[in-house]
Amino acid sequence: STHAMLYDAGPQYGVDNDAGERVIVPLLQSLGLRLDRMMLSHRDLDHTGGALAVRDAQPAMDVWGSQSVVEDELLAPLRPVQLCQAGMRWHWDGVEFEVLHPPADAPAVTKQQRSPNAGSCVLQVRASNGVSALLAGDIPMIIAPPTAVMANIKAGKLRAIATTGPQRWPGMPEVPTVAEQGVAAYDVRSWAGLMAPAGTPRP
Repeated sequence: STHAMLYDAGPQYGVDNDAGERVIVPLLQSLGLRLDRMMLSHRDLDHTGGALAVRDAQPAMDVWGSQSVVEDELLAPLRPVQLCQAGMRWHWDGVEFEVLHPPADAPAVTKQQRSPNAGSCVLQVRASNGVSALLAGDIPMIIAPPTAVMANIKAGKLRAIATTGPQRWPGMPEVPTVAEQGVAAYDVRSWAGLMAPAGTPRP
């Protein structure tokens, strides 16, 4: 037997217009696919806008989601929703699925406290031949000059995962380059210039 899963359901375009109705449901019908599971990374409408239409078309599938999905009243018709937590695993058709985030002991948050992105369901999919994919919803990240973010890194508010030049930056020698982590010859550096209107006197 074979299995099929949908990760996120696309955006909502309007009150009665969404990616589920316009794109996903017709595609599933044309392919003759029956979904076993739909996983929604977090509640934002660019990820859940088509979820209700997909559920209407595929009522037998189960639904997994993050805390923000479980608690969102606009998504109540999807219930029951299985809360995704790090460590959950299953195998289908020789493929391994593992939830990497959020941790089971993650504190509850409200809409007022922070974006639901931080609590997204992150899913790793690994085939028997070693090919893998990481489905992550939205991962907050930034590429910035080290001096612009160093204070927040030292304060523990940000974590540096790579530098983009050909060598490690002397100010953070413990942080590997992008190339060291598998993207060969990656080299992205920034520069800054100061411009003034023609005829501006020299300082």
